[in-house]
Amino acid sequence: MSDISKGRAKELVNANGYIFDELIAQIAKDCHLEPDWYTFGHNLIRLQNSLMVKLQELLDDSPKSIHQLLYIIDVNEHELRKDMQRGRYASLSELLSERIVERELKKVIFRNVYSGKLKI
Repeated sequence: MSDISKGRAKELVNANGYIFDELIAQIAKDCHLEPDWYTFGHNLIRLQNSLMVKLQELLDDSPKSIHQLLYIIDVNEHELRKDMQRGRYASLSELLSERIVERELKKVIFRNVYSGKLKI
């Protein structure tokens, strides 16, 4: 389970709508966002784009708080630096939003598997 693929995680979200709702709540909690911060339906790309906007605002207003956020969410900063150096991402906020959604989704899936709500 610790090595669940992105594709498999996306399948689980699409097949179990409550996972997406829990993902939104987990991101809101860890990123200190309002509970109703995301209102665009069950769409991972829209979720990442919405989070990217919020992260860009945070980068603009308080760049030092990003380190604390990454620690709370448990995103590897060393891996982020390597990914940015590869040049695949247009902005740091784009990379951060992708990694945060991936990590938070894994948290939600783990929690549901270990509570018995979700079978994989």
